[in-house]
Amino acid sequence: MTKEHSLVAGDYSDRDLYASSRTQERALNSAIVRAEISKSFEEYLEIFEAFYADDIEVSSETTEEPIRGKDRVRSLLVSFLAPLHDRADKLLGGLSSEES
Repeated sequence: MTKEHSLVAGDYSDRDLYASSRTQERALNSAIVRAEISKSFEEYLEIFEAFYADDIEVSSETTEEPIRGKDRVRSLLVSFLAPLHDRADKLLGGLSSEES
């Protein structure tokens, strides 16, 4: 079964800024909740691409300087999500083989 999700970020220039911000936040949260790390971490990267700007800036407890730019943040995200996906896949794969 193939699941298709639309991750299109809309243009809310005619709407109230607060309402459009809440709409975007709900869409982002919904996309994150629907994604399944045990199946693929690439879906999370698609969400990242759709919802975050090129000039994104994040901070980390392990570095003093903020991490700037979509490419650098994407790299950090992959280094976190790939091992998480592997662990979830092994855990859930082990559970489904025990049920058989």
